[in-house]
Amino acid sequence: MIMKHFLTFFSALCLINLNGIAYGAPLILASEAALPDGSIATYTRGIVRGPGVDIISPDLNSHIKRPFDLKVDFKEHGGNLIDKSSIKVVYVKSPLIDLTPRFQNGLSTKGLVFLGAEVPPGDHVIRISLKDIDGRETSKLITLKVKD
Repeated sequence: MIMKHFLTFFSALCLINLNGIAYGAPLILASEAALPDGSIATYTRGIVRGPGVDIISPDLNSHIKRPFDLKVDFKEHGGNLIDKSSIKVVYVKSPLIDLTPRFQNGLSTKGLVFLGAEVPPGDHVIRISLKDIDGRETSKLITLKVKD
């Protein structure tokens, strides 16, 4: 019985590194990838003063081998801090799938980190949106082209 509890505890530790960042876990499930593609209304406006969103890894211009590390940096503009409660990560399917809870250990006002992300092969569109403390919003669509 003690060994069973130890193994459960050890397994949980294997999914979290010393910085509290989840890794080696599914980011997108095969059942979610099988859903029909969704759509999101996009709009543009003049000068954007919301936070910046920079994809650090993986390289979105090439096919991605799995598992991969997903790292996104957020940039404050004009000294306006990012509102952590406004950060949303959505898988663009029908219906939309909120991936934000899967990032909870790797989510901060500085960015997102998900190490060893497991994603089924195929093209996956994800929207990252956030606001600064003054309510200025930024939204970025990324496409993960994952190969088998």
